[in-house]
Amino acid sequence: MESKTDWIRHTLQKVARRAALHEPALRADMTPDERHRRIEELRQEAHRDLPERIERLARLTGLRYTRVTLRAVRSKWGSCSSINSISLNIFLMILPEHLRDFVIIHELCHTVEHNHSPRFHALVNHYTEGHERELERELRTYTIIG
Repeated sequence: MESKTDWIRHTLQKVARRAALHEPALRADMTPDERHRRIEELRQEAHRDLPERIERLARLTGLRYTRVTLRAVRSKWGSCSSINSISLNIFLMILPEHLRDFVIIHELCHTVEHNHSPRFHALVNHYTEGHERELERELRTYTIIG
């Protein structure tokens, strides 16, 4: 029983540290109007930044996608369909630029490997110069909804 208590305490401390690191995109104490305004701000920023960013990274990597859509999704940073259509979350705009690039590279790699196999991770690791795990760990310190 003691080990479970220790694990729970450790996990709660880890969650608290993670939450303290970065302000979430949407806070629980926001009014509906504040949430709407914040989403619209992020949507405008995303439309100015993300289409050019994915195009630049696709050119640099040689990876091809069919189209990009921008959405306000509360659970994923991005996704890639079976026809290589990439959907990016407007909440990417709360991330530092290097993590935005990491998410986009991750999704572009899905245009070659539509899974999370060792080959997929090797490809992501190649395009992130060996930093996939480190970037993934850093990405997990951010949250969309707090």
